[in-house]
Amino acid sequence: MRKKQQWIMSALTLLLCAAVCLNVLSLYRAGYIRHASSGPVQPIFTWEDTVARARYLLPLFLLWLAGAVFFRKSDEKKRVSVRPEKQRAQADSGKIRLALFILALAFIVLGILNGGLHDVLVKAIQICTECIGLG
Repeated sequence: MRKKQQWIMSALTLLLCAAVCLNVLSLYRAGYIRHASSGPVQPIFTWEDTVARARYLLPLFLLWLAGAVFFRKSDEKKRVSVRPEKQRAQADSGKIRLALFILALAFIVLGILNGGLHDVLVKAIQICTECIGLG
């Protein structure tokens, strides 16, 4: 049964990835057509278009998420008991992961509050404009 669950989740993941890629390509195509007809003032991506297209991905994402949760729960029921020292090591590993995740989030927030986001954006714009010969 485990093999079947893996195939189902793999198929759902591939389907979700394909849907996201097709959605992004159609969004870009529609924006590019609008951009070409209206001139360079019109942006290719707008928030409204992105949200409208993402709405169609929500049911597929929820199906994928439900499958992941369901298969995870059914997998937990089948697990055999592990030795106490291994169980302790797994608990310590989980605590370390959580601590690193919280630390990473804290550094991201500090970087944003410090103005690092603006600095990175300015540098990226300068590099891109120099690379294509505008700067």
